Amino acid sequence: MDRTRSRSVCFAALLLILITTLWHASCIPPTGPPPAPPLEVSVVPEEAVYSPAEVVDVELSLTNVSSDSITVKPYPPEMQVRPLWNRDEVVISQPGGAQALELEPDSTATLEFTWDQKDDYGEQVPSRWYQVSFGITAIETGGRTWELQRRHRVLIQHPQGAMQRVIEPDESRTVDEVTITLARVEMSQTRVEFYIFVVPPEYYPPEPPQLSEGAPLCRPPHPPVAPRAPSIEAQYVVDGVTKKAGTPRIRQEDDGMSVTFGYFAPLDPVPGDAQQLTLRITEIDWHDAAWQIDHHWEGPWEFEISLAQSSLFARSGGV
Repeated sequence: MDRTRSRSVCFAALLLILITTLWHASCIPPTGPPPAPPLEVSVVPEEAVYSPAEVVDVELSLTNVSSDSITVKPYPPEMQVRPLWNRDEVVISQPGGAQALELEPDSTATLEFTWDQKDDYGEQVPSRWYQVSFGITAIETGGRTWELQRRHRVLIQHPQGAMQRVIEPDESRTVDEVTITLARVEMSQTRVEFYIFVVPPEYYPPEPPQLSEGAPLCRPPHPPVAPRAPSIEAQYVVDGVTKKAGTPRIRQEDDGMSVTFGYFAPLDPVPGDAQQLTLRITEIDWHDAAWQIDHHWEGPWEFEISLAQSSLFARSGGV
């Protein structure tokens, strides 16, 4: 009897501990989003187009949106200019000032930055998209520190102007069992965009179809190839000058993936007198942790467009 009673007491104690733990866990408030920074930073204009040698003028505005005073330092903030699609290259930089700015609640400070389109060596920069960035440190009265960065895009136009044309090659290349179709190329004064369609081997739609009402989902014999978008590396070449094609937008369709290069941020426009344009997709990588699948496809899938004749030629590692 004593042994049975002892077991009952132990079980009751364990049950009480479990209930108490669950009750305390339910009382823990959920973690919300981090507090917004007390400094509102704006750049005017956010994006602008300039002729070669024209002075680039950027206005930076800092507004204290908190109820306490804020110290901004260094002041003026540090500024750097980089090619939009080559962030490792610094064209020009200006260190932050040696002063500090005290901003009272609801007050605004405005700064004007100018750039003569020269690099650190005093040479005119090439015509392309650039990113002007500002590094700002804001310190609240209570001592909390915020590191902020604001960016501004600038296009230095080609002296001869940019090509404005739409070409629809609708040509396909198959390498490493992956078929890529170059559907459309759009060239304007401010950008170039490439629209391709990718069909990997054993591709299945993201959501498997349902056979009939009430029936279980029909799942493919293999896990889907692209439940999560892959990374696609590409570049484009204009008359021998190679440029990065950037991060593409990828949308999964029923029969493949629709890919757009130049969707999220503009790619450098094509000069108005260019003769040859090449799109080269070099590799496709994809990993899905849920299905434990790794895929790596190597190209190149290469498309050559003669801009003088508006005709398309192709060269690839295999057809």
